[in-house]
Amino acid sequence: MVISFYWRPQGLFLTRATATFFAGILSFVAFAAAADPATVLEDHPLAGKIWSSYTNQLTSVDDIVAAAEAADALLLGEKHDNARHHELQAALIQRLAASQSSAVLVWEMIEPGKDPILAKAKDVGAAALGPALGWADTGWPAWADYQPIAAAAIEHDLAMYGGALSREQVGALLDGKTPRGNRVARPLDESRREALLDQLEASHCGAVPRAALAGMANVQTARDAALARVTAKAIDRGAYPIVITGGGHARRDRGIPWHLPRRTLLVVAFVEVQSGEENPALYLAPGTADFIWFTPRVDEKDPCERFRR
Repeated sequence: MVISFYWRPQGLFLTRATATFFAGILSFVAFAAAADPATVLEDHPLAGKIWSSYTNQLTSVDDIVAAAEAADALLLGEKHDNARHHELQAALIQRLAASQSSAVLVWEMIEPGKDPILAKAKDVGAAALGPALGWADTGWPAWADYQPIAAAAIEHDLAMYGGALSREQVGALLDGKTPRGNRVARPLDESRREALLDQLEASHCGAVPRAALAGMANVQTARDAALARVTAKAIDRGAYPIVITGGGHARRDRGIPWHLPRRTLLVVAFVEVQSGEENPALYLAPGTADFIWFTPRVDEKDPCERFRR
């Protein structure tokens, strides 16, 4: 069984042309409160373990750090509503900041227009940074879940940058338009585009007509490209970007790495364990991530249940 990275839009902001169709389908994906503790399947044999795609063996955090130090950038692919993932990301930032003096943080969740606020993070403080960013209005899980990441960056005086698309850009892409400054320099080839559409169709439980998923695919690819641009700019400045993003954006085969073919990127995927699946090699498609860090689940709810009502 291969458990693919899923795509979960971050409270998509829709234009009038697309809102009517997608409102009912996507309304359930916005996050309004702090995530439940990830305590389901804590006793799973893989919970807390790390799998290396290089050696096809279980490995340690030390191996991740060693591999990260040899890369141009580190991509940390999370499940957004699992607070444990954010804690582990913060711990990795702590480790790498000690050895990477040029480390910086890139956020999928924050627009570049808010970089001036991020620049004052040390003065604002980790707890108040979320309100200063207007986080509660973004649709992401509560700032308290992401605060450990910001606290680690502030502690080590890491510069932080936003890599998100604006609401206007997302709306235009859903309508099939290409917003100014949002050109995708390396579009997906046909097979990758079809694979993305397959993933979107599955993640929406077959409730959305495939033809209607094109706008979502455009948004996904544009998000990947936007994050890649911010990451590349940081590398060009001599920095070492650590990218906080969803698992779908981090994946090697069609995410951020696809748009940076000349860069050496390390991908760490944080993945929830599945009941009854103890083979770590079967969780993600081959070539998707370099390391898989397994965690307990937030819940075992059927994600398609809402579509059946």
